[in-house]
Amino acid sequence: MTTIASALFTKTQQRLLSELYGKPDTSFYLNELVRLAGTGKGAVVREVKKMTEAGILVTYQQGNQQHYQANPGNPVFEELRAITRKTFGIKKLLTKPVVKHRPIGPGRAGGDIRQERAERFAGRPSA
Repeated sequence: MTTIASALFTKTQQRLLSELYGKPDTSFYLNELVRLAGTGKGAVVREVKKMTEAGILVTYQQGNQQHYQANPGNPVFEELRAITRKTFGIKKLLTKPVVKHRPIGPGRAGGDIRQERAERFAGRPSA
């Protein structure tokens, strides 16, 4: 099935926009974008070049690294953020665990909630 995101953007563009417009206050250097996008360096170089030339990204030199960042001055900045958030940007948030956790069992902080509820409904106070 074709999604809105895949109809509008290539996978590389989706991954780059997800990072860059998902965190518009953050700049990324090229190798960082390559790693985050999980694609080849050539594809990332081509896409950030196109996006920079179009004014979607700004770029600057920091030491020996070229940094890229979402351009808040571009006329479709808010729209790109919204598209990113509503389509492929949320996918990353949903596939990553927010907090690693383990179940709380008896004898640990919080106790056994099912047992507490059962006792409460049975009219007995929980321990």
